[in-house]
Amino acid sequence: MDDWRGATESADEYGVLAALEVMMPMRDGVRLATDVYFPARIDDPAGRAEGLFPVLLVRTPYNKRADDTRMRAEYFTRRGYVVAIQDCRGRYRSEGTFAFLTQEPEDGYDAVEWLGAQPWSTGKVGMFGTSYLGWTQTAAAVLNPPSLAALVVNQAGANAYTSSVRQNGAMELRFLAWAFMEAATHPEVVVDPVRKAALENVSSLEWLRQLPLRPGLSPLAMVPSIERWALDLYTRGDYSEYWDHPGLNFAKFWDDHSDVPMLLCGAWYDSYTRATLENFAGLSERKRGPVRLLMGPWTHGMVDVSYSGDVELGPTAPVAGNLAETFDHLHLRWFDHWLKG
Repeated sequence: MDDWRGATESADEYGVLAALEVMMPMRDGVRLATDVYFPARIDDPAGRAEGLFPVLLVRTPYNKRADDTRMRAEYFTRRGYVVAIQDCRGRYRSEGTFAFLTQEPEDGYDAVEWLGAQPWSTGKVGMFGTSYLGWTQTAAAVLNPPSLAALVVNQAGANAYTSSVRQNGAMELRFLAWAFMEAATHPEVVVDPVRKAALENVSSLEWLRQLPLRPGLSPLAMVPSIERWALDLYTRGDYSEYWDHPGLNFAKFWDDHSDVPMLLCGAWYDSYTRATLENFAGLSERKRGPVRLLMGPWTHGMVDVSYSGDVELGPTAPVAGNLAETFDHLHLRWFDHWLKG
């Protein structure tokens, strides 16, 4: 039965107890920093609530301790979920070297299975997130971790060469701007006053106006690991085996993808529009799922507002107040049905 929007939803009945900087081991010995939020007893906020709980996992390169991320974790924890927010490899407090998308399948698989095996877990793990946080979900799912039980993928990729990082081969230059942004927050840079000051004052727009980008001749050279993957994305304009990696080309691995309930969300005014629809078409014909699609007149990440750019679309445009109280509330109903139902 797929009547998930009519399911009884979890009440706000727990406190929140957080275990910060849990260093989760990966298969190669690298440890990823993870904040784990546990349902707590209302009468004793310092004590975990008794029983087993389903787990929700978010894997992010943007700092697991960001206010909006922490608030979302607490929302679900108060409603009876353990929530794990993880810094991707080589980002913020996690060990290892960050490599754009190509590290995410194995790391995602290992994180899902670690959480599913914990004594406080029901063994069911769901994932959610937007943009890169959506990529990390599908990257894990193409390796089919047994504990993965449900996904809410919002505005993320399908094939990096045809419909996101590149559009049929044409480079989306925003990913080079993204590289400059990531360089400024690299773990080695934030503790190096000289490099930190230099990279914080970089205008990525000015560097994009001075293309082509050449090895060693841009501020990215101050962080060689980031320069390496940025130049790979930039210079590999012809299709090659590079673009077949399961972290970059999920479409190539749809057959291997976990067959779990998936809610794929997209926006009509977003560069991931085509990718979202491709994933829906490809996965819905291969999987029992169920695989469901939600599209709306939104821009990137902006699903609870009534406007796109400078155009007001009216009160029926947002998720909030129409499909659910908020986008998080919509997630709750999905996960309640598939992880608790």
